[in-house]
Amino acid sequence: MTSVIRKVSLVSEILNGKRPHISLETMQKIAKALNIHIMYLIEQDATRPEEILSHLTEEEKQFVTSKHSVPWIKMSSDAAKEGITPEQLSNIVQTIIEVKRNVQ
Repeated sequence: MTSVIRKVSLVSEILNGKRPHISLETMQKIAKALNIHIMYLIEQDATRPEEILSHLTEEEKQFVTSKHSVPWIKMSSDAAKEGITPEQLSNIVQTIIEVKRNVQ
């Protein structure tokens, strides 16, 4: 019981700003206990996966949640960092598709 009280006290101190600096390990434990990704504790405007996934088709959901989507997600993230809009990236992909079809 004392362990639970200490944990509740720790969380209370964090929420009330009495403990502004906590270790990554502590944040990971809190995230695990809340069954959330640690980014939700770090990023104030982090979007929950279900908020994004609710707008996708079943096929798109399967792709996004598969391990094979990681390089594609990273590539789109890199493009966004370079200021490439989704429309521009889509145009680039469409051009590649057309070229590929013409080559075959």
